Amino acid sequence: MDETTAVATMVAAGAAMVAAGAAVASGVVSWLNRRDARSADLKGQIKEGFAKADAERERLRSRMEEDFAKAEAERGRLRSQMEEGLAKAEAERGKLRSRMEEGFAKAEAERGRLRSQMEEGFASRNVTSDHLKGLRSLVQDHPAVRRRIVVCREPRRRRTEDGIDIVPAGEFAAGLWEGEWTC
Repeated sequence: MDETTAVATMVAAGAAMVAAGAAVASGVVSWLNRRDARSADLKGQIKEGFAKADAERERLRSRMEEDFAKAEAERGRLRSQMEEGLAKAEAERGKLRSRMEEGFAKAEAERGRLRSQMEEGFASRNVTSDHLKGLRSLVQDHPAVRRRIVVCREPRRRRTEDGIDIVPAGEFAAGLWEGEWTC
């Protein structure tokens, strides 16, 4: 092989290498372009995803604010109803207290009237056996009678042999008021 042929062979080999390098470079450029296109596509999808997420977040925030506003309005309505109910209950309590105090005043007046009547002469100063005849026959006719009481003007309380309580009028009235004399 002569020198010209060797140079031509080397030039051909260099051209083949350049062509191969160009093909490789072209493939790399094509791959880079595809990658950039895919990257741009992914960036677009990501931006679209963020935009959708932002829109959904705003929708939910708006809905939450509406729900909070409704809840606050309902809370105010319920508070108003509660305060109205408490005011009515307080007014009713005042009426009941007033009626109760009236009842106590009437009961106290009646107690005083009864005490006064007993002290003025509706009660005997001394209880005798004649006063007890009716109570003694009552227990014979009605054995279920548990207690027999005579209210009088004697100074001290006492009990007869057959269980009849003889009670001073003032002490009877006080016991009646305190609930001592019940059935």
